[in-house]
Amino acid sequence: MEERIVKMLVCPTCKSKLAINVEKIDKEEVKAGYLQCTSCNRRYPIVNYIPRFVETDTYVSSFSNEWNKFGKVQLDSFNGRNESENTFKERTGIK
Repeated sequence: MEERIVKMLVCPTCKSKLAINVEKIDKEEVKAGYLQCTSCNRRYPIVNYIPRFVETDTYVSSFSNEWNKFGKVQLDSFNGRNESENTFKERTGIK
């Protein structure tokens, strides 16, 4: 993840700011480390560039089933629209 993204995130538990602790960086992106809440001190690991805000992977089987069933529904490249891309740019300011 890009370090600048941290200022757009908050702790899912208490909604306070997060601080980043970098353990491994690759081409200016954080590959490993963790985000830590500045208020409640909860930690959220960064694994393979992705911050993980859930404690377990139990959601994976449910999500995987839905993704396999409806995997192309929201893909802009499949449905011929730019809705996902435009929404992402609008909400994050990232081009």
